[in-house]
Amino acid sequence: MSSYFNQPSRAVALFHRRWTVPILAELHRDNGAKFVTLAHRLGVSRSVLTDTLDGAIEDGWVIRNPGYGHPLRPEYILTKQGRALGPGSLGLWTRMQQHELESVGLRKWSVPILLTLRDGPARFGQIRSQLRGATDRALSQGLQTLGGSSLIVRNPSDKTTTSWTYAPTSTAKDLIRPLSAA
Repeated sequence: MSSYFNQPSRAVALFHRRWTVPILAELHRDNGAKFVTLAHRLGVSRSVLTDTLDGAIEDGWVIRNPGYGHPLRPEYILTKQGRALGPGSLGLWTRMQQHELESVGLRKWSVPILLTLRDGPARFGQIRSQLRGATDRALSQGLQTLGGSSLIVRNPSDKTTTSWTYAPTSTAKDLIRPLSAA
């Protein structure tokens, strides 16, 4: 399994830019793509696509195709590290589209939070300890958003009524299932 999907704290890097995972998915699906093709398929502006591609290049997941120039060759391709992320990204992106959860699933903390819950319910502090860099506010908002989208449920813990545990719903488990195989 790709360490980015195995470690929730590393998954944050993939979701730092909203369109990174869909771009990796599309590049994996077609073994590369042209800029115009990506912009059309994803429905993103040129500036957003440029910024996200530049970030993915900087992170070592995407490169400009050194053999580009022929009309049938893709302009952007995945690196070795990007190819390791490709299947999981494509599976996740496909599930987001099937469940119509792109707006929630592409938020910076949504999938990393769901990955912390993959093995079962957890308390706020347990989630926070796995997501280095997440502020309490960002984590609270992420949990609220996921709860409002029926991707997690909040239950009182056994100890007190002021303490809560968070658990993924069956939809959330289905959404991140491709990441377990990645």
